[in-house]
Parts: sequence; C-alpha cells; structure tokens
Amino acid sequence: MDEIPWEDVGMFGNGLPERDGRYSYEPYRSGDHHEMRTRIKAEGKARCYYETSSERVSFTVRSAEEYGMLDISEIERRPR
Repeated sequence: MDEIPWEDVGMFGNGLPERDGRYSYEPYRSGDHHEMRTRIKAEGKARCYYETSSERVSFTVRSAEEYGMLDISEIERRPR
C-alpha cells in the first residue's frame, strides 16, 4: 500500500502523533484527503506519513468517522 503524504491530507490540531490514539485534525479539501477516506472505507485503514528535518514518520489511520478526529496506530519512525 502506498503511503499518502500527510501534508496534503490535513493539519493536526494538537501536535504531531507521538503514540497510538485519537488525534484532532483539520482536513484539507484535497485529492489525498479523499484517497485516505476511500482507503479507510474500502480496506479499513490508510497509511500516511509526514517528514521532519531528521525523520520520516509513518502511521496508520484506522478511523475518521467523527469529523476532525482520527484513530491512529502503528507509528513508525525512520531517520532521513
């Protein structure tokens, strides 16, 4: 499964995910946000990532049922 770049999906409300849990976000009206929602509906999850100056962080979105909230798990960090 290809990872979706988070920068095109939305913006986290309370900082970047550090561990599994529920996170608030502001969704963007974009093709990648639509793709994330489509994958969750079809496959039960979507894999996304964001990059900082020192690492690439990948995570799985398991649910986006409630507007502005995501259930995130399987956070994986890799040096850039």
